[in-house]
Amino acid sequence: MGEETLASKFPRLFIISNQQNELLGNVGQWKEGEWEWTLSWRQNMFEWEKSQLEELQLLTNTNLVKDCGDGWWCEEEVMGCFMVK
Repeated sequence: MGEETLASKFPRLFIISNQQNELLGNVGQWKEGEWEWTLSWRQNMFEWEKSQLEELQLLTNTNLVKDCGDGWWCEEEVMGCFMVK
């Protein structure tokens, strides 16, 4: 989501996820114009974790671009070069 990963924005959800190494396209799908997650958890969620999940769902429904797919890209630096991190 922008400059921040979902793992860093929702660290607790990432910790309890069974799908930490999956691509976004493998843990959800577009259904009737909205992103629908198919997430799997290692344990039952606490109530405060459920509120984070609701925040994740709201965020992704407003910020995901339909059908853009996962992939790699390069951004040109200010000096006109490409940097590897």
